Amino acid sequence: QRRLRRSVVSFNACGSACEKGAVWRQALDLHRGMQVNRMQADDISFIATLGAAEKCCHWLQTLRLLAMLKAPDIGTCNCAISACKRSQRWQHAMEVYRSVIARRLRCD
Repeated sequence: QRRLRRSVVSFNACGSACEKGAVWRQALDLHRGMQVNRMQADDISFIATLGAAEKCCHWLQTLRLLAMLKAPDIGTCNCAISACKRSQRWQHAMEVYRSVIARRLRCD
């Protein structure tokens, strides 16, 4: 019987599945699991977790995750803006948008 080795790739694959299934708590647990296993989350890790939270309209969680990023990109900012929009948190969406402008991030 073969066991799957823990890696950023395997965590990201599971995180992406959580995003597609809109199960944000499991995505967040996976994200925390990476930290427990001393793995460095990459952009894909954050986007999958942010995407799952965004699909479930958990705007506050997306903002917390965004704050954890050292250098958020346009994709992660878009997820946070979308979650705020879905939850009708326009002021927070505008704050993220202003940070995009201040960082001079390029739009997709």
